[in-house]
Amino acid sequence: MKSKSTAFIGAAVFCCLFMASTLVSAENNGTITLGDEVWLKNANCFGLKNWTEAGTAASALHNGKCGLTDGSRAGSWRLPTKDELQAVFTSKDLFTNVQNSYYWTQTMTGSSPYFCHIGGSPCLPTGQTSIGYVWPVRNR
Repeated sequence: MKSKSTAFIGAAVFCCLFMASTLVSAENNGTITLGDEVWLKNANCFGLKNWTEAGTAASALHNGKCGLTDGSRAGSWRLPTKDELQAVFTSKDLFTNVQNSYYWTQTMTGSSPYFCHIGGSPCLPTGQTSIGYVWPVRNR
């Protein structure tokens, strides 16, 4: 008969392995799933854009563009928040075409959007006419 501690350890291992498999997942459809977010695998599909252009490009993204075969539709993609973007930087090696530069976020302070540098520099509020890269994300 198994002891209670052995059964608990087995359940804990299963739980952790199951959760780990859902936290980070490289799909064969042009996306990377990190937790509850689905990121475009190609971190430089759109080139440099100002903030308005970046938001438009992200929201227009859909299946068949930028290597996507995920069935997504225009309107399901968006710019990440500052916190989401900073969190994805720790997994940047999973992605393609990551630029050592600034990426746009939807986070605002007053009328100034933030952009974040992939190298780990602090995210900064900037003018909407500055240029940065677009790295779209959508909810799972």
